Amino acid sequence: MTLSAATDTLRPRALRDLPSPSGLPILGHLTRLDPLRAHTQFEQWARELGTPYRIHMAGMPIVIWDDVEVFQQILRERPQRWRRGGRIRPVAREMGFDGVFAAEGDDWAPQRRLVMQALNPA
Repeated sequence: MTLSAATDTLRPRALRDLPSPSGLPILGHLTRLDPLRAHTQFEQWARELGTPYRIHMAGMPIVIWDDVEVFQQILRERPQRWRRGGRIRPVAREMGFDGVFAAEGDDWAPQRRLVMQALNPA
C-alpha cells in the first residue's frame, strides 16, 4: 500500500459505516474470540471485511486496522489526532498494566519511541 493509499484509508467515516462481523446483541463479539488466538481471528476478519473494520466488546466499539503503514501513521499522529477511549486507562490501572497500551498525552511520548522501534522492520 502506498502512503497515498494509506492516507485515503484514513479519510473520515462514521463508525457505523465500517464493516463488522456478525455478533450478538449486548455481548458483541466477546463470544467469538478465543483469547489465545484473538490475533488470528482479527487477521481473518481483516481478510474477509477489509480494513478498517469494527467490532464491539460488551457495548464498546473498537476499530481495527490491519495495515502496518496506517498503524505507523496513527502512532506518529498520537496524541494530537488520535486518542484511545477514556475508559482504557482506569481499567488498565486497576488491572496493573498501565503502560504502553493505556498511555496518553505527555505519558505517551516515551512510550511512542519504544513502540516505533519495536515496529521498525529493520
